[in-house]
Amino acid sequence: MTAPHPLPQKAYTVQPVPPNYLSLSTPSTTDDATQEKEKVLWIGCSDSLVSETDSLTNVNRSEIFVHRNLGNRVSVGDVSSGSALEWCVEGLKVQHIIVCGHYDCHLLSESKSDSNNWYHDFIQLHQLSDAQEPASQDQKARNRHFEELYVLAEVEWLKKQDQVQRAVKEWGCQVHAFVYDRERGECVRLVEKEG
Repeated sequence: MTAPHPLPQKAYTVQPVPPNYLSLSTPSTTDDATQEKEKVLWIGCSDSLVSETDSLTNVNRSEIFVHRNLGNRVSVGDVSSGSALEWCVEGLKVQHIIVCGHYDCHLLSESKSDSNNWYHDFIQLHQLSDAQEPASQDQKARNRHFEELYVLAEVEWLKKQDQVQRAVKEWGCQVHAFVYDRERGECVRLVEKEG
């Protein structure tokens, strides 16, 4: 069991994802041009029930490496996520890493009282989040806010990893926080405010 990621302390805004949001560079050598490679690592939740990657209308499906697990989790000790991250960053040299949660995630909304060991991090994050939330907010709003904070915490953890920092420095890889909104049928992006 690992210590939970701390909740992000920065303020953030929720913004729509424009249709042409991701810019993908074209291959620079003939060898790259003949070999199609994924340029986006998409880390999503296996409970999302939809193909939220369709929200990236300017990106071909063949350019997206999709990794799904319960709760779009990326953290120390998760071998599956770790190997996907290593392959996409070190092997494919992806240009974008997207962590995409979704509103109404059953795992995140129901994890407050579950006693399974691997839920422990979710329970601790819920407790931290609940302590910050006004008691007057309805449960749906609290859950949506927690889902956003959870995605931001996962993104912050990713940005601290040596291989991701190297990718950002060496070839300009970008890390994004998205949440899929089933009611609207689209992704929103979480943008931290400066300062």
